[in-house]
Amino acid sequence: MVNKTDNSRLCFEFPSYFIWLFRAIYRALRKSGNFILLSSPLSKKQVIFDRHQNNLFSVSVRDKIDLKIVNDLFSREDYGVHRLARRLDIESLYSKILSEGGNPLIVDLGANCGLASIYFSRKFPYAKIVGLEPDLGNFNLATLNCSSYPNISFIQAGISSEDGKGDIINLDDDNWSFRTEISDKGSLDMLSMNTLLKQQKFSDSTPFIVKIDIEGFEENLFEKNTEWLDKFPLLIIELHDWMIPNSANSQNFLRCVSKLNRDFIYINENVFSIKNI
Repeated sequence: MVNKTDNSRLCFEFPSYFIWLFRAIYRALRKSGNFILLSSPLSKKQVIFDRHQNNLFSVSVRDKIDLKIVNDLFSREDYGVHRLARRLDIESLYSKILSEGGNPLIVDLGANCGLASIYFSRKFPYAKIVGLEPDLGNFNLATLNCSSYPNISFIQAGISSEDGKGDIINLDDDNWSFRTEISDKGSLDMLSMNTLLKQQKFSDSTPFIVKIDIEGFEENLFEKNTEWLDKFPLLIIELHDWMIPNSANSQNFLRCVSKLNRDFIYINENVFSIKNI
């Protein structure tokens, strides 16, 4: 039984909540993952325990979609490199960049509400992280969620193969499924990766990880001007042929990556492309 306290949050009655919390902690402690989710799934503020850093942090969520992202990123660890045979290579490269006085750069394309950026920050706390997010609502929540992480910044823009203008074409859809298109009359800035990497604030940074989840716009991103790709030792991308059938949407990415000396690992929804040095 639950009591409705307002339009956005439901709270368990006192005994029921603590029974739920005890069971949640017990289940989490039996798992080998790095993060323990402590909040009720009905709470708009999700509190998470980071075993590695031995501290608590919280993120704000709006709905069941944001909650699903919390579970995917922190419980399931969809972007975790710990499952890869080359985990030590990636971690050693991160340490090498730092030891040489550099800043490992992580680029989060399709940052949504900022949770992937937080995940990467907690795994690689000395990295500089920049997220691109085209939707203003997602961008604002990402900025709020990451306000206590000085190494994370966001740009409200879409990513593209070249600079220009664009629009979000499906604003009535769920907040994790927004799609962009090029439009000369569009109101949204579209940045190329080459332009992004040339920004002054990244001049002292070394490309390390790029994560891409842009709802099918990877067809445009990998159409041309792709020399940036092999600068990143690790690329993590979700492909969307399943969402846009009969379009060969992944063809440009596959054509581009197949010319490079990189490993190709598929885990759940994501491809992990690792540079061979």
